[in-house]
Amino acid sequence: MNGGTITGNEAVSGGTFNMTGGDSICANAFRYAGNLESITIPEGITSIGVSAFYKCTALASIKLPQSLTMIMGSAFYGCSALQSITIPENVTSVGSSAFENCTALTRIDWNAESVSDFNVISHTFTSAGVEGEGIVFTAGESVKSLPANLFDAGYGKPSAKVVSAIIGDNVKAIGEGTFQYCSALTSIKIGKNVESIERKAFYGCDNLASIEFPAKLGYIAQQAFYDCDSLKSAVFASADNWQVSNSSDFTEPQPVSSNELLSASDAANFLTKAYCYMYWRKV
Repeated sequence: MNGGTITGNEAVSGGTFNMTGGDSICANAFRYAGNLESITIPEGITSIGVSAFYKCTALASIKLPQSLTMIMGSAFYGCSALQSITIPENVTSVGSSAFENCTALTRIDWNAESVSDFNVISHTFTSAGVEGEGIVFTAGESVKSLPANLFDAGYGKPSAKVVSAIIGDNVKAIGEGTFQYCSALTSIKIGKNVESIERKAFYGCDNLASIEFPAKLGYIAQQAFYDCDSLKSAVFASADNWQVSNSSDFTEPQPVSSNELLSASDAANFLTKAYCYMYWRKV
């Protein structure tokens, strides 16, 4: 350790490393540590540096501390044995490709209260879980919003193989492109306090067959369910007083019949086809 920063992997032995001291893990600290199988990062660590665990291909288990606020780019890139990850609630920033090519992932417990939005080339979870049965994603009770482009792999790259998602009851917003191109997604439970679903949130989730919206939902942006060809049932807990418009400022809005929205099949058709390119709001 140097100046409060953990700098190297020379202490790794027997496949397990129990870290002590320090407040950060520096860039490349355990890069290519092929014998590292599990690690516990202690409380007090606030940041994990760029490529800190890059291609630690035997790393199957890691415990992150509640004190963690930042996971830098490529921090766990290519950790192809990693099976699950829990993102603590104080994390506010996750860098590009942080979990790219973590191909064995089966579970992501996302507890971060609010993380900065990703851009379309962040590749944060590109190819995650693609070699197994898929990922169960859970946004916990500490989460208030899901960041934009969380699982967007970018052009020409495989998205994370998310097969089911559970959105906690304190989440108020599902960000732009959050589940974009998650073509393996077949099941989602949306928490009761979600108020908005942003543009392209479920774009290209072409195996999602049904969805239920809570009563507090009041806004759906355009193309939120574009290319969701299998979506045949959309249940609105509150079907009254919905409008659609071609513009986000709702110039010249037109009403959506509550009777039609009460039909799960009609509602699905509106979301994926008839009103797919329009903005929705509840008034």
